[in-house]
Amino acid sequence: MRTIAQTPPHQRYLMVAERLSPAAWDKECQRVRNYVSELPRNPVNRQLGAERLAFIDQALPVTSHPFVILFCYADIPAGTSWGLAFDPKTPLPPEETHAVFQFGLFGRTLAVSNLEHGHHQLAVIDFPHGLPPLLQSLPVDANRQNYDHIALCCADDFREILSHRKIADQ
Repeated sequence: MRTIAQTPPHQRYLMVAERLSPAAWDKECQRVRNYVSELPRNPVNRQLGAERLAFIDQALPVTSHPFVILFCYADIPAGTSWGLAFDPKTPLPPEETHAVFQFGLFGRTLAVSNLEHGHHQLAVIDFPHGLPPLLQSLPVDANRQNYDHIALCCADDFREILSHRKIADQ
């Protein structure tokens, strides 16, 4: 367990690797439903299953999108927001955005209200002002095996991230 506050500012960026199409998202949601349906029937599992299904059994708002996330930098609770998107492989300036984490899929079977530190996961992120062009440029349903990504971060952390990148490049 690693909180955002415990994470050095230069490491506080979410690595967003690809987008999921509506069909791929439906398939992932069905995987969660199947997992829940196979749980032994008891009051605890019924409650747990209901909580997990509550995340996926609602239609995603038009401004929310599912993404593949790489090696999460911390345990990130629902409601966490970021204001910048940038491509770590280019010197181009970041794009302003408003991104809010809604919920995630851990192990592609557990719908949860947080992302867990150090894991690849699926995350639903809301962009109330629209999906920024950098994230629109991500591949859809690519199932890639490389670690190319677009990063989401806060403006204050971006200064530290950029400073650390410049030091590493020297």
